[in-house]
Amino acid sequence: MRMNRSTAMAWCIAACVASAGSLEAEAGLSCFSSSSLAPNFVTAVQETLTKAGFSPGPADGAWGPKTAQALAAFQRAKRLQQTEALDGASLRALFGESATAEKYGLLPNPYLPAQIFAKECK
Repeated sequence: MRMNRSTAMAWCIAACVASAGSLEAEAGLSCFSSSSLAPNFVTAVQETLTKAGFSPGPADGAWGPKTAQALAAFQRAKRLQQTEALDGASLRALFGESATAEKYGLLPNPYLPAQIFAKECK
């Protein structure tokens, strides 16, 4: 059977999730499209991490390694899966139970099948 690139990628992601149970840590993908991480939203994440005691460096609106490391430390402290990437559980831990991707204008990662996004990212 011959598969196109997106079908092969979706199959691979689904296989990784099914076998490992962890989308981001095992497949190395984030829930949200990096293009939907607006600078003002990233700044809000950075400021919230700083207030919680996890320094991402200056609140400059750029998602970089220090922000990812601060988020991973925050995730560890909150006993969440440590992914260094935003997911639904991390959004709620940062901004409250009513926080949703839609509320912050975050778009799904286009490489994730919808059923995996619904299961792992909401």
